[in-house]
Amino acid sequence: MKLYLFPVFPVFVLISSITANIIHAAPAIRLDGKTMAERGAAMVRFVAGEKPKDEKTPKAAAPCYAARLVLNVDTAYALAKLDEAANYQLAKGRDRIAKQAEYDAAPDKKKLKKPGAALDPFDKAALVNTYFLGKDKIPVATAHKIRDYVALYNDHKQLTGYARNAWNYKLMMDASGFLAAEEWPEIVDRAGQNAEQIKTATKARLFAGFQEIATRNFSEYGATIYNGVNLSAIRMLVEFAKDAEMRKRAALTLDAMLLDIACTWNQGYNVGTASRAKYWGSTDTGLESMSSTAAAAWVFFGAPRSISAGGIGYIHSFWMATPGKYQVPEMIVRVANERSQPFLHRSHVATMNKANVHRMTWHSNNYSLCSQWDQPGDPTSGLYKESRRHMLKWVSPKASSTFAVCMENPHRPYSLGEKRANALGYGENGFSQYMQHEGTLLGLYTVPETVKVRNHVFDYPYYKLYAPFPATGSVVKRVEKGGWVLCLKGSMLMCFHCF
Repeated sequence: MKLYLFPVFPVFVLISSITANIIHAAPAIRLDGKTMAERGAAMVRFVAGEKPKDEKTPKAAAPCYAARLVLNVDTAYALAKLDEAANYQLAKGRDRIAKQAEYDAAPDKKKLKKPGAALDPFDKAALVNTYFLGKDKIPVATAHKIRDYVALYNDHKQLTGYARNAWNYKLMMDASGFLAAEEWPEIVDRAGQNAEQIKTATKARLFAGFQEIATRNFSEYGATIYNGVNLSAIRMLVEFAKDAEMRKRAALTLDAMLLDIACTWNQGYNVGTASRAKYWGSTDTGLESMSSTAAAAWVFFGAPRSISAGGIGYIHSFWMATPGKYQVPEMIVRVANERSQPFLHRSHVATMNKANVHRMTWHSNNYSLCSQWDQPGDPTSGLYKESRRHMLKWVSPKASSTFAVCMENPHRPYSLGEKRANALGYGENGFSQYMQHEGTLLGLYTVPETVKVRNHVFDYPYYKLYAPFPATGSVVKRVEKGGWVLCLKGSMLMCFHCF
């Protein structure tokens, strides 16, 4: 297998190479299981033994409480801390909303400090999901605090802010709002919407979203963390919605999303391009550090060996591990696990601001190589902000069996005036494209010195490439000769060259 990097105009490109000394502590706990039920139970048991550092933030803490309620262990602690978290978030939300109203009404805002965000849909979804998982144990007083926290939101009728565009926010907001409205018919939100109105608005958006995800793919494709969030929001509807049509459509959408992951799955490694993969850690996933999307998929698809419990990103993946009615179709499990013969998977994303993203992954029994070809028409497109547009992973008993060339890019490509470069592994340069044939990848780069955006000319000093080589033992031997870097990976040989 060969991997080439070729800058079309070398005068604009400075190429350098670094070795990433990535340290993974030996995990004390590992998760395994032959079936979906066994793997899910292993994850739930692990989370039930964890105590969150921030016990008042449901996003991070609720899985630990929900796991205890599911297993009926340490329930006194779980119920007390759940009530404390719900009460804290409710009080904080009311306080921030009051301060925001005071700020908005003030004639001279310069004398006032602008309030921070009052409400977080991550907390909303976590509280609602926990409520349904522990409904038979949660006191009415705590349940009403969760209900009242949901009622603080004013965008059930029409999504506002970040939730209008980010899939994870949209799905968490609407799924938790719909379920709360079904469960508590007396609920009235801050915008004056009653339960029936909340259900009507959220149901329409959810159904439209399901249609887009299942037929056109969606803009958070392959996201290392956020796709796991999306999966859990939709599964919540499959498990707890009273509306039969909602349950059916949510289940079919979940099937489509898991099929997409199954096609990029290779023996526990999720190898596909991603619209959102922040920092190097979101690329360097594997059985020792799966992150939430891959860990959620692991529950359904499994892996040949155990995984590190410390790397599963349980605050998001946990929700896919709990027992329930949803069963992934056996056909999808077979798609994920049949890797006896090499093959090429192709997919298309039609929703990235007309970027026309074409994805591919070449699978063999020893490694997988992925890339994408996209056409956003603008190198300052937000497509490049957090994207991972190519990656190699190989089967290895060692951590960090990942290779991906990283490149400088503006921290926010659409805000060139900031003159701030991205962090390592955070996004890709818009002046690049990839061409792949099975196990060979050709990268093309031509970086200008200036960029004109809306009649403004900006300097574009983002031209460095970095090639991190893991130092964890996943590269058995590395030899550099004649401009080539040859790496024996145990299960495969990689050849890399920069021209």
